[in-house]
Amino acid sequence: MLSLKTNNKGEIKKLFSTFLTYVFTYNWEKAMEEVLKLEDSIVQHLLTRGNDTEAVREIFTKIKYWIRTQTSSETKKNVIMEKIDELLRLISVKKIPSNSNPISLLKDIYQELREDWMDFWSDPDEGKIQNLVDDLDMIEMLESSFRKEENEEIYKQFRRILAKRSACYTNIPILNAMARGNVLHENTRGAIFTSFQMLFKEIEKLLAPEYFVYEEEEEEKPEL
Repeated sequence: MLSLKTNNKGEIKKLFSTFLTYVFTYNWEKAMEEVLKLEDSIVQHLLTRGNDTEAVREIFTKIKYWIRTQTSSETKKNVIMEKIDELLRLISVKKIPSNSNPISLLKDIYQELREDWMDFWSDPDEGKIQNLVDDLDMIEMLESSFRKEENEEIYKQFRRILAKRSACYTNIPILNAMARGNVLHENTRGAIFTSFQMLFKEIEKLLAPEYFVYEEEEEEKPEL
């Protein structure tokens, strides 16, 4: 029985790396052990997000079949890599689907970003930073969709979201230092945390159920 986790993208990346190592070294016994773990991790990641897992399970069934098949190791490796490419095309988001509701897509990215952020903040790790970068990149990819919105107020608010996103992006190098074990000044930690909280706040305004009305943001006055 699967024990569903809120976020295991970091674990999935590590399992992928280990599995591929065994495939390329023709260690089929270890490859089978890792592919079972990888399948469980990807399936539970999809299930916790309400995604269908049938196509993913089918690919893993084929991978496991070829690992067990009595044939040359080179043939096994080539076929398995073809299936891995197929799997990655299935689970990777490389572009925004056309004719999609941008607010609905933003909601999905927001939920993913919050999980990835709290996952990193509770246990800093360099492997988790790329998840944050991917989420922030996905927000930027929505710009053209929001630009087409008939409600100009919505696009104005999205531009504000992009500004807060940029502030988060500038903190990525500091997050890398934090993940490597560098002790940050409390003010620096607070500023980083606040930058992400401000991004979440601006996104939540756009996701609010009531009719959205853009409000001008008061310009901050420098301290004298």
